[in-house]
Amino acid sequence: MVIFTDNNNFLNVFWWFVIIAFLIGILFSNAILPISTVVLVVFSLWSVKFRISFVELKKNPIVLWFLLLYLIYLTGVFITESKENWLRDIFIKLPLLVFPLIFLNKKINQLIVLQNVVFIFNVFVCMVGLASFINYLIDYQYYNDSIFKAKPIPVITGLNHIYFSMMLAFSALNVFAGLIVKTKISENLKISKYYTIVNVVMLILYFVFLHTISARTGLIAFYFSFVFITVFFLVQKRKHYHSVVIIVVMALTGFLSVKYVDSLHNRYMKTIEDIKVYQQKGNINYYSFSTRVEYWKACFHLFKKNPLFGTGNADLKSELYKYLTENKPVLDERNRLDPHNQYLQVLAGTGIFGFLIFTGLMLFLLLKAMKLKNYYLLPLVLVVSISFLGESVLERQAGIAFVLFFILLGWKIGELQTEKH
Repeated sequence: MVIFTDNNNFLNVFWWFVIIAFLIGILFSNAILPISTVVLVVFSLWSVKFRISFVELKKNPIVLWFLLLYLIYLTGVFITESKENWLRDIFIKLPLLVFPLIFLNKKINQLIVLQNVVFIFNVFVCMVGLASFINYLIDYQYYNDSIFKAKPIPVITGLNHIYFSMMLAFSALNVFAGLIVKTKISENLKISKYYTIVNVVMLILYFVFLHTISARTGLIAFYFSFVFITVFFLVQKRKHYHSVVIIVVMALTGFLSVKYVDSLHNRYMKTIEDIKVYQQKGNINYYSFSTRVEYWKACFHLFKKNPLFGTGNADLKSELYKYLTENKPVLDERNRLDPHNQYLQVLAGTGIFGFLIFTGLMLFLLLKAMKLKNYYLLPLVLVVSISFLGESVLERQAGIAFVLFFILLGWKIGELQTEKH
């Protein structure tokens, strides 16, 4: 397995070491992630002569989108009340600026390599899911009961449960879409003849994990994206009957899972209780949906106060806390948190200009993925777009690293597939 066109074994081995460390960092360790990110970027700059021209940037408009979005966050320095918070926010958003450098690297031009990076990540997600599922089974009753106390089933590595559910949904949909289009990803690997079997097994496991240990955000994102991808790919192949059968089977599976899978049934019942408490104006503390509604309403209020440039993304959390303290004393102090919605986070934090750039970027990625029939980029864009409705994914290191890296990787794969054909 090689990553450069030249035959430098040391560079090949070191590059794969850094890439695997980065993937491990996303799933396993907040300590490894920043170190591997820095090494990844520095190694790219050191080992490759870049030729970044206007022509090249035109071929990679996604880089300009990311740069524009990063500039929006930079302008927060003029309105922030805390330079320390602004610097912290700019550091977290740094992948918007530096990750594209990796994928403008002219020597990372082998389709098989990038596809294998996704395959390795999918394997890692499956491993973490399996370990977390076993941990869940060991104390089955305790974790099922804890759902009624608004406690998530933990991810064995300590990763945020919503982020992991999003990664589960992406890996499941990526494998599913790949099986639909029947593309041989690992044709150069020794295990290539077993590739389909491995992916089918992983898909089954992903499906089990999504319906037992996953957060609702990931499961909802999976189902909506699954229907979209099924219709998109199979209708284009004029396999309308297959589309209908698969969607009906999935709908039936979802219904039976909610009815008979204890953890999923408990989540459903908790959600119903959550909605009723909000409608009846009861004590909404420790009800995730009800508290989120209050966060969302507060964010929209803050946006109306600062419609053009927002509160400053770095100050949004403190401004939100202040507003909730003054206007929503029903919420306990520890429940006065961040927006839990990436769209409202951007809207209230950066104003209408930042919001238009952000939503324009997401729409651009969706249309591009559909145009290229890119089953690496399309599942990710669908999953994160839906996940953004329930979580501010890009405000934490693991979230922004995962989303941006795989968006850029999917984009690069689409570019190389276009050149190949």
